[in-house]
Amino acid sequence: MILINYLETELNKIILSGFLAVYGALIGNNRDINKVIIESARYNKVMESKLRIPEQRQYSKILNICKKRNIKVEFSKSPIFDELKTSGGIAAEVFERRFTPAEELLNIQNPFLAFVEGIEDPYNFGYVLRSLHLSGVDAVLLPERNFFSSSDIVAKSSAGLSETMTLVICKEPEAFCNQLKANGVKIVCTAVENSVSMYQCNLKKPLLLVIGGEKRGISKTILNFADSTICINYAKDTNIALSAVSAASVLAFEVYRQNNINLL
Repeated sequence: MILINYLETELNKIILSGFLAVYGALIGNNRDINKVIIESARYNKVMESKLRIPEQRQYSKILNICKKRNIKVEFSKSPIFDELKTSGGIAAEVFERRFTPAEELLNIQNPFLAFVEGIEDPYNFGYVLRSLHLSGVDAVLLPERNFFSSSDIVAKSSAGLSETMTLVICKEPEAFCNQLKANGVKIVCTAVENSVSMYQCNLKKPLLLVIGGEKRGISKTILNFADSTICINYAKDTNIALSAVSAASVLAFEVYRQNNINLL
């Protein structure tokens, strides 16, 4: 049976679809992969064409990795593709994602970490992960309730990066924040009240940047550990703020700017 937003097989395996999502799962090595499924009719058309070189390269990458890792590849007109409108004829049957133990982050030298909570939907969640990865984040901490029940959506919206990033389920945020502070990691939260401009705040590593959603924001538990609270300066004075995705991107790349000022 195929369920919308959480595609599963009768064996309770998750379906990821599209080249970037499947490729991310293959190279990320954070999931066990049962098989890769390729829509045979589309594959044949692409491989026979003299114009669809980029797609041919995508198939080659997928097939080469599967061959090296001895992962089963099934060429078929699978009913899965009737539901997957944007799959590009590539899907993978995978198991649950593995997450990094929180204590391993304590071994990262001079880290840039992020904690993401309160994001409202899996698309935005994936977009936030993509922005954080591209800004150079070393690892992302997540609450126990997150959107990996919608793995296919998250993988697509993050361009497959959710499958390769170092992600941690933070079951005891208070204890872990205490450990980070003991290791000299500064904790900076986004907030409207009692905050300073991100340009006036020292965002040099080691750093934990905490990003909250538009409605829920950041929990008081985490806010209590903040060394600084920051906000984004707007050019116009309105009651409207950036989306959580846009705000995360702006803040994450300000962290990148401050830590790479000699390169810019």
